[in-house]
Amino acid sequence: MKNYFKIFMILFVFGFAVLASCNKNEEDDDDNDDNTQDTVETEYNKQEAVDATLATNVYGEVIGYVAKFSDNEDSKGVKTDCPTASLEPLVGYPKTLVLDFGTEGCDANGHTVKGSITAELSGRIRKEGTTISISFNNFSIDTLTVDGAISLTIDEVDVITEKIIKLTAEVSDATITMPSGIISANGNLSVTWEMNELLNYEDDILKTTALSLTGTNRTGKSLTASLVETLTYNISCMETTDGKIEVSSPDNEFPATIDFGNGTCDGVADITTTISVTIGNQTFEKTVTEEITLP
Repeated sequence: MKNYFKIFMILFVFGFAVLASCNKNEEDDDDNDDNTQDTVETEYNKQEAVDATLATNVYGEVIGYVAKFSDNEDSKGVKTDCPTASLEPLVGYPKTLVLDFGTEGCDANGHTVKGSITAELSGRIRKEGTTISISFNNFSIDTLTVDGAISLTIDEVDVITEKIIKLTAEVSDATITMPSGIISANGNLSVTWEMNELLNYEDDILKTTALSLTGTNRTGKSLTASLVETLTYNISCMETTDGKIEVSSPDNEFPATIDFGNGTCDGVADITTTISVTIGNQTFEKTVTEEITLP
């Protein structure tokens, strides 16, 4: 898909160059510089959208891990080899949840995960008012090192079934370090945790109903992300599978919209943005969409 996008860009610019040549046979160096700059700005726009997608998916995965393993006392929890989990003390609160993926790492949903996640719970996760503080210790997913703090507050619990839990999440000083740079983020989310079978976490979903995120991408460019359509995070595949967010930056004229799909665990999302190309004294705009692979 990426090769197709590059071919499309080449054909798009070439086509307008032919049209412009009907009015002007030669272009000066300044015109060429403008054309190059517009292309670069489009690439930055795409990079900011990709990095916002990365941050949304990674921290969504962390919240998903903590949510299902924190439920230990209420529904006997889950027992896995990756990660190993402890929730102590056995009686009473506050409790400390430690999810340990090991120093060598283990395979989790097709990714090599290392280090540990610690969550401090003030009360039952199915109790209104409970707060959960999440931190990281040498935690990484493949080549991504994840750090920062997440604070969860349980705002509402369905008193009849306890299968719907509404919570808010505050992400502070979040950083994702990768070989190509560092993504930073701060923001707030409103999440609804929907369960079907109490002892089967694989059919649970987390719906993000509000999102406000600010930060920088891996090249240091600032970005802002907001919710367009409710995001659905599927715990069975640990992936955002539905919904849309918009990413904007003061460094770019046009925002980008990220569409996570229609509920399928397919590992991809579509980025849609506008390209502005200036040739000579003429400027043209075109809406384009590119498919990206989710982290």
